[in-house]
Amino acid sequence: MKKPFQYRLGSLISFEFGEYSDFRLNGILVALRDLDIPCLVHEYIKSRVEAVRAGDLPDYEQVNDPEGFMAWLVANQYAAPIEYSTLHFGQYSTFNDDILTEVPEKWHGHVDAEDIRLEADND
Repeated sequence: MKKPFQYRLGSLISFEFGEYSDFRLNGILVALRDLDIPCLVHEYIKSRVEAVRAGDLPDYEQVNDPEGFMAWLVANQYAAPIEYSTLHFGQYSTFNDDILTEVPEKWHGHVDAEDIRLEADND
């Protein structure tokens, strides 16, 4: 059975931060080898503590910064960024009008099978 936060070589990992209204997708990385995220987080924080002790990390930097962890994974060749786009179709069970530019307007909004049957009966 796969343990939580374990990713195999080639896995796509979505990095998300925040909650509710400030929730955001920060990026998607592809694993360049098998990854054990808890072990790597420990290694990352340990490297940040060592950087503080060596005077290489400014006082304002957060030692356990999860956003910096993404960059660390890439810099240490554990993962690589991929090009991606997000696509928001709309609210609940309808498409946004800007996606429906090629669709007749009568099919915008909530249209169910009965609407189509009624339309056919009226033709």
